[in-house]
Amino acid sequence: MVHEMTHAKVHAIAGHKVDWIIYEYIAAVIQVGSLDATSRASLFRAFPNFSAQNNSGMLNEIIYAIAPLAFVISAYVNSQSFPDQCKHIRKVISTNAIATQ
Repeated sequence: MVHEMTHAKVHAIAGHKVDWIIYEYIAAVIQVGSLDATSRASLFRAFPNFSAQNNSGMLNEIIYAIAPLAFVISAYVNSQSFPDQCKHIRKVISTNAIATQ
């Protein structure tokens, strides 16, 4: 539910000005961020290769298509490398690009 509501909010803000993968990135970040700490820890334990480090190479359409959970976890981990989450998400929308550090 959180994932789909995030799509709707991004659409209300940006309309069709952002690529679909940007919608997915932001929805993934918010979805994982909305989990309680125990659930998020369980998710990361199930996929340790994707949650251990910021792997921005996993943030593309091909990974989303063949390994959506890898994309979701990688999106969240990537977003956590930015000290100001709101500023980061605004930049992703305004530049239509997934920022990396």
